[in-house]
Amino acid sequence: MKIIAVLLIITAANLFAQNSSLYIPINVKQAYDSGTRSYDGAPGENYWINKAAYKMNVKLDPEKKHIYATAEIKYYNESPDSLDEIVFKLYQQLFKKGNPRDFGLTPTDIHDGTNLNVIKHGNDTLLLGSKRIKRSSTTLSILLPDKMAPGSEETFYFDWDVKLPETATVRMGAYSDTSFFVAYWYPQIAVYDDIDGWDRNKYTGYTETYNDFNDYDVIIEVPSEFSVFATGLAQNYTDIYSDKTLKKIDSASKSDSVVSIISAEDLKNGNVFKSNSALKYHYAAEHSPDFAFAAGKNYLWDASTVMVDSISGRTAFVQAAYDQKSEDFYSVADIAAKTIRFFSFELPAVPYPYPSMTIFNGSGGMEFPMIVNDGSTKSYKSAVGLTSHEIAHTYFPFFMGTNERKHAWMDEGWARMLPTDFQEREGKYDPDDSNAKAISKLMGRDYDVPPIVLSYNLRRASYRLASYRRAHAAYEILRRTLGHEVFNKALKTYIEKWNGKHPAPLDFFFTFDEVAGEDLSWYWKPWFYEFGYADLELASLNKKGSFYEIVVNKIGNLPVTVELLIEYEDGTTEESKEPASVWKGGVTNFIIEHTTDKEIRTVKLNDNAIPDVNFENNIIEKGN
Repeated sequence: MKIIAVLLIITAANLFAQNSSLYIPINVKQAYDSGTRSYDGAPGENYWINKAAYKMNVKLDPEKKHIYATAEIKYYNESPDSLDEIVFKLYQQLFKKGNPRDFGLTPTDIHDGTNLNVIKHGNDTLLLGSKRIKRSSTTLSILLPDKMAPGSEETFYFDWDVKLPETATVRMGAYSDTSFFVAYWYPQIAVYDDIDGWDRNKYTGYTETYNDFNDYDVIIEVPSEFSVFATGLAQNYTDIYSDKTLKKIDSASKSDSVVSIISAEDLKNGNVFKSNSALKYHYAAEHSPDFAFAAGKNYLWDASTVMVDSISGRTAFVQAAYDQKSEDFYSVADIAAKTIRFFSFELPAVPYPYPSMTIFNGSGGMEFPMIVNDGSTKSYKSAVGLTSHEIAHTYFPFFMGTNERKHAWMDEGWARMLPTDFQEREGKYDPDDSNAKAISKLMGRDYDVPPIVLSYNLRRASYRLASYRRAHAAYEILRRTLGHEVFNKALKTYIEKWNGKHPAPLDFFFTFDEVAGEDLSWYWKPWFYEFGYADLELASLNKKGSFYEIVVNKIGNLPVTVELLIEYEDGTTEESKEPASVWKGGVTNFIIEHTTDKEIRTVKLNDNAIPDVNFENNIIEKGN
C-alpha cells in the first residue's frame, strides 16, 4: 500500500506540471524532452553540470590601484556535447572605453580594459589577433583546434592586469589607499548548460552573475600590514600573523561568542603581524561559484564560530573586518552569527552550506560566496537589514546556482523575503510592511513588468520592481496562503533537489506544486507571468440575522490574502484571515459570513504587509 501511495503522489506531481497552463519556452521544453529536467521539479536522470579548477596568483598594488595576476584554469566537460569553443567572461571590461553599460561612469574610471598579456591553451600561446580568439565587450571566446569531447578536460593560462575603479565602485573597487574589495577580477569560464548552451550575455552592470561550481586555489600578495579576507578558508595564517593574533584566531574558532582578533589597541601596539615584509595569503575554496577577496590596512577584525548543523556538528567561521570609524560594524560579527543561525535552523532551516562568512566594510552592499562587501549604515536596524540580506544570497544564487542574468527574482526576491522574520525580531522593524507600501505605489504602472521577463532586458525601476519587490511580496503571500509549514517544506525540498546545480523557473514552480499537492499555476501566472497589480475592495457590510456578510471584491488581477481587522462598537477588535486561494478559478467576489453577538463598527483590510494600489476602498462601516 505504501508503494502505491508513493506512485500516486509522483504521478499526481507529474500531472500537475504537464497539465499546467504555464508557458514553457522551446529551449526549456527541450531540456525536459532530453531528460535533464523532470516535471516533478527535480533534475532529470540525464542532468549534468560542468566545472572548472582555478589556480591563481594575484598581486595588489594599493598605490596604483591595480592588480597583476596569473591563472591556470582546468575545465571539465561533463556535458554530452562536444564543444568547439570555450567562452570566458571578462567582467572588468565594463570599464573599457566604448563598451556598453547600463549607467554612466566617472571618466576617471574608464580605461583601456583588461590587459591580457599572455593567453595559452595547453602548450599553445595565443595572440589577441589570432583567428582562434573572439573578443566582444565582456566576453572572450577561444576556438578549439579539436572539439572537446564529453568527459575530457582542457587547460588554459592567463597573465593579465587591470586597474580597479576608484569612484564608480560598482560592487567592488578601491575605496582608499587602505581599503579594497576585489571582485569580477579574473577570466572566468562562462556557464554551459542544458537550456542555452554557452551563456553569452554581456555584463553591462545591472544583472549580475551566473556561475558553475568550481574549485579555487589562490595566492594573494599585498604590502605589509594588510589583512586579506576571501572566499574559502585561509591556508597559511601561521605565516602571516603573530603568535598573539594566532591565539585569538584559535580562540574565535572555538567560541560561539564574538572574539576581537584585531583590536584598536593591537593596531596601536603593532603586534598583529609576524613581520613587516610583503604578505602572501593563501586561500582555498571547493565547489564555489566564484572567488572574491578584500584587503584592509588598520582594519579591526571580530569573529566567532557558529554551529550550523546540530546533527553533523558542522560549524562556520563568521567574521567582520572593518574601519575603526564604522560605529555600526562593532555589532556586525554578532549580527552575522545570529543571521546564520536563523537561516540554518528557522528559515529555510537548511544548514549554512559553507565553512566561512566574512562581512567586509567596503561600500554599498554586494554578495559573493563566503564574503560580502557592505558599507557602513546609520543604525543597528539598518545593519541588521543589510547584513542579513547579503548573507541570504549564500543560498540564492550561490548554493542554488540560479541564473541571475535571466531570472534575478530567483535570487533577489529570496534575499529580501528569507530574512524578514529575523529582521523583524532583531532589527525591530517590519520589512514586509515597508515592501508592501513601496510596491503599492509602483505596481500597475507602465514600467511594472512580470518577473518572468528576462532580467537582462530590464533597467532601473522595472528591474528592481520585478526582481526585488514583486518577488518578495509574491513569496510572502504564498507563505501566508500555504501556511509556514507547507511553504518551508516546499522551499527545503527545492533546495535539496537543486543545490549545486542550475534551477530554472519551472523547476521552482513544479517543486512547489509537488509538495503543496496542487497545481499552483493560478498563483504563478498572475504574479510571475502577467502584467497587473493587487487591489482588493471592501464592497459591503450588512447584518444578516446572527452574522454579518462582508463582501470583498478583487479588482486587481494579483491574488492576495484577505486579512481583515474587525472593530466592534465596544472598542474591541478581531482579526479574520483568508488565504489567497479564495481567488482561485477566476473568482473576483468573495463573501465572508462573520458570526458574532457584537455590533460591528468598521471593517478594514488591515495588514500593511499586503500590497494594494488603492487604500481608499479598504475600509467600510456598518450598513454600507
